Amino acid sequence: MAKTAPRARSPRRPEPTSATADLHLPKALPSVVLRPRLFDLLDAGAADCALTLVSGPPGSGKSTLLTSWLREGGRDVSVAWVALREADRAPFWQQVLDAVRPSLGRDMLLYGLDAPGDDASPAFVERFVRAAAELDRPLVLVLDDLHLASAAAVGALDRVLRAPPPQLHVVAASRIDPALPLHVLRVGGDLAEIRAHELAFDEDETRMLFSGMGIELLDHELATVVARTEGWAAGLRLFGLSIHARQGDLDVVERFAVDERPASEFLAAEVLAIQPFDIRMFLLRTSIVDSLDGELANELSDRRDGERVLEQLYRDNVFIERVGGNGHVYRYHQLFGALLRAEAAYELQDELGALHQRAAVCLARRGRPVEAVQHAADARQWELVASLLGEHWSAVFASTDHDAQTDLFPALPAQEASISPVVEAFQALTRVATSSSRGEAALLADAQARRDDVPEAARPGFDALVRHASALAARARGNFPQAAKLARLGLERAPIEATSAESEDQRRALGLATLGAAQLWEGAPDEARATIEEAVDIARRTGTTPAEIDALAHLALLELEAGQLRRAARIARAALDLERVHAQSLPAGVVARLVLALVQYEWGDLDVAEAALASADAVTRRSGDVPGRVLGAIATAAVALSEGGESADDALLRLRAIRRRTPVLTGALGGRVAALEARLLAKTARLDEAAELLADSNGDPDAAVASARIKLALGLPLDALEALAARRGAGPYVEVEARVTEAVARRALGDEDGAVESLEVALALAEPEAVRRPFIDAGSAVRDLLGAHLRRTNAHRWLAAELAAYLDGRNAADGVAPAELLEALSDRETEVLRYLPTIMSNADIASELFVSVNTVKTHVKSIYRKLGATRRQDAVRRARQLRLL
Repeated sequence: MAKTAPRARSPRRPEPTSATADLHLPKALPSVVLRPRLFDLLDAGAADCALTLVSGPPGSGKSTLLTSWLREGGRDVSVAWVALREADRAPFWQQVLDAVRPSLGRDMLLYGLDAPGDDASPAFVERFVRAAAELDRPLVLVLDDLHLASAAAVGALDRVLRAPPPQLHVVAASRIDPALPLHVLRVGGDLAEIRAHELAFDEDETRMLFSGMGIELLDHELATVVARTEGWAAGLRLFGLSIHARQGDLDVVERFAVDERPASEFLAAEVLAIQPFDIRMFLLRTSIVDSLDGELANELSDRRDGERVLEQLYRDNVFIERVGGNGHVYRYHQLFGALLRAEAAYELQDELGALHQRAAVCLARRGRPVEAVQHAADARQWELVASLLGEHWSAVFASTDHDAQTDLFPALPAQEASISPVVEAFQALTRVATSSSRGEAALLADAQARRDDVPEAARPGFDALVRHASALAARARGNFPQAAKLARLGLERAPIEATSAESEDQRRALGLATLGAAQLWEGAPDEARATIEEAVDIARRTGTTPAEIDALAHLALLELEAGQLRRAARIARAALDLERVHAQSLPAGVVARLVLALVQYEWGDLDVAEAALASADAVTRRSGDVPGRVLGAIATAAVALSEGGESADDALLRLRAIRRRTPVLTGALGGRVAALEARLLAKTARLDEAAELLADSNGDPDAAVASARIKLALGLPLDALEALAARRGAGPYVEVEARVTEAVARRALGDEDGAVESLEVALALAEPEAVRRPFIDAGSAVRDLLGAHLRRTNAHRWLAAELAAYLDGRNAADGVAPAELLEALSDRETEVLRYLPTIMSNADIASELFVSVNTVKTHVKSIYRKLGATRRQDAVRRARQLRLL
């Protein structure tokens, strides 16, 4: 969260050299960031080139950069600074000579030149060049705001640069490219350029800027601000001032995306207000699209010179950037684009709908269906929407975040929906895909009943859309055979129904993800793995994000079932990262969160497990996704076993309710659900009822282990061993728990050696994936056995020692350290971590990294949290265990 702090001291700057000491440089701003990467470019240009052009839009930090560069000093050159202004300025060449003379001897030719007006004669230019060539040391002539110079002055400068004297190096800062022979200078190696993308602040420079302003941001907050401002210096500084104006308001970063008034006011005054009327209209009309080229610009602006206008705007630094590789596609800066769209909504109300319709038609014609559908919806042209969706529904579904899908038809009148079965079917798909609302069944039924209303050419796409929505709906209801059947049919027909190879691949990715999930829940893990891995591959190649999230979440569940906890956690995190980055909200995200909850539970971190469970539970309780509810009930029951009390009672009620509602699905999970129910009964002191529930386990491993634990609780260790002997085909985790239970039973029978041997087998099975839960739940019953193990062997020592310490209560306050980072360290945190094994203090580290002490403290606190440590020594130890050091 954003917070204000005492301002950090800026790194000490070198004293100016004698050549710059008498300069009247612009007043330095507070918290100026020294930018060595740009200083290097300026130094190279001033040494080797006749002209260094610093070209960028208003507020991009051109003057500040040049001032800080010159104040840094350390160059054996003479420097002259000319600040051009629109009003009350002397003639151009008078300003140049006045700036140059303080660094010259009176006997030098250049000192005695008489200044002409702006339009210098050829004779003066010749004398100026000859005089500059006789200088005894290089002269760096800085022309700030060259765009304000008259055409005559720039013309005279042009003549100087066509035959540049070797001792003269011009450094010009300008909002637009001046009318100078840049192409000639570029070819001749006499031009160095620093443009808007180089002037943009990166994250490290932004952190230094904010630190100097007394502002500390977390890494994700910093990334959000840099991405939104695109590193624009004025935007960043205005944002910093807004934080101070709100006295450290903690919500300011979250509100930045919608509260951009300071930046908008700057852009409106400095950029938009000075444009001629025709260019202003061009900007407003073309701002409705994310990117455009000359043809699309012509379509929207009713001009024929769109390409030329875009190129001129780019050269004039009007907050427009080239995108792509061909140099002919452009986009507006995010903040400037937002301003233009706001102005267009006000000034172009009557023609905005027609503009969106033009954009839709043009974008569809050019193979950009997702944007075409969005613009058709904005134009309220529902027949066009239906036509586009019938052909391109998979691209729209795959490429649009679900908030945008929900907002795609926000004002769709009922009478319009009633004549568009395609739109109804797509609405049903988005509803079932997000589990955000009900009514998808009625929409699908109505859409299918009116299939004859769909134009014949669009019916193959419509059929594929309805089929996929129906498959997802069947899966959400727990009808996996039907979901698998529909998914297979969709895969068979994709080559026939799809209108392009890209569309076919997108539909294959969606179908494979749906089929793989159904196979997994039907109890065919090997088939499911092959299907899901293929889905991940195709989804990544085609950018089909919903399919990738879906497939990754279920692949994580497969890895969890296989006992691969670390891999399960990594894959689940990858799914959730995609969900966050692409603003998706899918039932698969619930599966990923539940996988993480169960992994953390097995690793022994109950707090993190409960947090992940609560996050998933908030969604599953209001959704109609049956598999998510079942898995949520199972995870809740598992965690409740380690808590007891009311948690166990609540989990038991929930698990029984799920069993009654979904007998087929819960029955397909074998003895797992019955085993959990029995253990919850035992946890609530109903041991006889629990034993009766498991009387006929038929060798199911989960039921066998649960039965053994209940018999131990009843004081029947020999019966417990008999129950364990009946287990068949136990997975890795269940086998760990079985061996721990076996060790406790043997110890109860007086077989100490056999108990230790069983414990050693459990440790050997548990160590690769750092499984801790079975040992922790066994409590004091295994504490002495762990001590005996540590006395007799060094095998599995780190895990045994950690468990013994935890069970002794030595680490009870800190909990059990994580087996793997669930939240990766940022680059800056990794850099700080490298200093922690040393004797350096936080102040020493801050000095080394050129940041404030508060910044280092923030990073150290975050490192401790992520590593599960409370002290520096513990953090270093954990980092070494995780091979981060």
